[in-house]
Amino acid sequence: MDTKDLPQSVAEKFLEIKESLLKHNFRAAEKNRDIETEFTMKGEDLRKIIKTLDWMLSFKMEQKDRSLLVSVVKWLGYSSLAAVLSQEASTSAAPLWFKDGCLYLKGATCKAGFLAMKKIPGIQVPSRRGSREPYIAPVSQIDAFLNAVQDFWPFYTISSPDEKPIGGATLDTLRQEAQQWAEKNPVDESQVAVDHGSSEADRKPMVIIRTSGAWSTVAFPWLRDNTQGMYSLIAKVKSLPYKDRKYNPSAKEWSVHKMHTEELIKMLQELFTVREIKDGRLY
Repeated sequence: MDTKDLPQSVAEKFLEIKESLLKHNFRAAEKNRDIETEFTMKGEDLRKIIKTLDWMLSFKMEQKDRSLLVSVVKWLGYSSLAAVLSQEASTSAAPLWFKDGCLYLKGATCKAGFLAMKKIPGIQVPSRRGSREPYIAPVSQIDAFLNAVQDFWPFYTISSPDEKPIGGATLDTLRQEAQQWAEKNPVDESQVAVDHGSSEADRKPMVIIRTSGAWSTVAFPWLRDNTQGMYSLIAKVKSLPYKDRKYNPSAKEWSVHKMHTEELIKMLQELFTVREIKDGRLY
């Protein structure tokens, strides 16, 4: 990092921090991998450095310099603070949960986060800004999904599917739950490659139907570049017997009786790539 591009007072502090970090690194090495001592050093001794970095980032500077300083905060173990200091992250609470092979995040609007999420294979993103629809990703993309969550929704809360916080739960809790599900529901990776990598799948957004008990439920985004097709899809769903279909306006989900699941899949396949989770198993 070239300190000549920084304000003088910031440049001086940066050099102090650089020297301090080198000393801490040397001390850690001298402890011969004493994990307990190293943890204490990170939790206590580095706080002064973090506070100084926070102060430095209050100054106007080039984006590349800001990004570098933020990355220092992140790799010192303060990922949530780093996300906020990046000025790209949401500062609102965001329920995060796992259910039937999928990860869900219901977070406030965050443009940078939306763009990062959109790159994840198999992701289902909110249909429009501020819709409060959740991001939904298959368990196979858990690492990419949780990385995006930490970078752009640092105030996430591990929750139950009804969005109630689970006391003491962490990302490791979520990973363990996902791993247990994956072990019981092995996925044919070659099939996933076809679904996510083919030109046909690239042209069609993915949606996931969840079938449990007597009902199959799906949420799908509104395709603004195919309004006529969307109106046609809704009309087809509504053509099913009234008692065999229902709509949840808060979750923006359609549910149909399982006797109509195959019909629903065929309707959706005209516009989307469709996967189904049936009684907790991915097909």
